Amino acid sequence: MKTHHQKQLARLSIITLCAVYVLIFAGGVVRSTGAGMGCPDWPKCFGKWVPPLCASELPQDYQKIFLQKRLEKNARLAHVLESLGAHGLAQTIGQTPAGQQTEVFHVGKAWTEYINRMLGVMVGLLITIIFFATLPYYKKQRHITFTSMSMLMAVILQGGLGAVVVSTHLLPWLVTVHMLMALGIIALLIYLIHVTQPTRFNLSNSLLKKQLHVVGSLALLASIIQIVLGSQVRECIDAIATVSSAPRATWVMQVGGYFTLHRWYALLVVLLNGYGLYLGYRSGVRQLYQWGTWLILLLGFTMGIGAVLAYMGLPRFVQPMHLLLATLIFGIQLYFVLLVHGSKVGACAKSV
Repeated sequence: MKTHHQKQLARLSIITLCAVYVLIFAGGVVRSTGAGMGCPDWPKCFGKWVPPLCASELPQDYQKIFLQKRLEKNARLAHVLESLGAHGLAQTIGQTPAGQQTEVFHVGKAWTEYINRMLGVMVGLLITIIFFATLPYYKKQRHITFTSMSMLMAVILQGGLGAVVVSTHLLPWLVTVHMLMALGIIALLIYLIHVTQPTRFNLSNSLLKKQLHVVGSLALLASIIQIVLGSQVRECIDAIATVSSAPRATWVMQVGGYFTLHRWYALLVVLLNGYGLYLGYRSGVRQLYQWGTWLILLLGFTMGIGAVLAYMGLPRFVQPMHLLLATLIFGIQLYFVLLVHGSKVGACAKSV
């Protein structure tokens, strides 16, 4: 039986999960508009807590000033990494050519990045509230407290990683790690929602439960790999955009192997989820085939948007939606696996 406090915690977790998805969409907007370096410093923006509205509010040599600050920060970070034995990583961060570029103030990009950061602060505050709300569970349900503690640590690490991403001028592989950290926070939130408002049902036999669990887990893993591949495609396009004078519509075809793999790998993701939907339908459990149906619909929509990106010149307003849908699919797949894991085996399938 759920207590009133548990229901409140579940609601707060759902609100926070929605806020994380809004933040991911905002991050997609930042990347698609090229606003990632709209603020060349962190946590401030051009040395101010609120971005300026015009370049006249900044010193005449502001580009040189903020470049020097970034180089000094990179040098300190490289020194710390050296002392920890990460020599290759220290060299990469300390000598990355992109980190030595200056940034011209652009009010639109500065405010786009600033809003993204404010959303990040809001998510951090919500997760901090969740952490304190789970402290009473420590004695009897420690997994709830440990989950919220892990989320809080992940958000702090994510904030620090964001600072490094800015300091290194969007070092490509760090952007991918930043994305994977966001998936980890989503996973922890979904697990917290699941354990605070559990859904119980019976499956007809243990073999069906095992099949659902294996197929669901494989589909989840396949989606994570697909998201990483998509991030790699995006990084290649960003690199092409900085040097290519060819029309934007030709950039995708210049990516090569990553794009080809990303496109055809989507078929495996669809097949795994389609089989999961079939098994969910066989189970007779309403929740499973409903979530499975949503997965297939979202996958179809995501692939359609991917086709628009590939063959219509990478329209900027479509890119954030593609990322958002991919992370939504990940979240639903994880919830599907958790539902199956928490189910019981009975004489007949019964939805509760």
